[in-house]
Amino acid sequence: MSYGQLGQLAGQIDRKCLAQGYALDTPEYKACTLEEISREQYARQTGSESSL
Repeated sequence: MSYGQLGQLAGQIDRKCLAQGYALDTPEYKACTLEEISREQYARQTGSESSL
């Protein structure tokens, strides 16, 4: 994944967690981002489609 693609993915994860109602820099927001990153990594490793 290129640097630009990583930036886009980070933006998608950020928007997804904010859309779920989590405020920036809260424990809930951080947990959401970690969960979404783990989900994305799993999807890439197993070859399944990403949810983003």
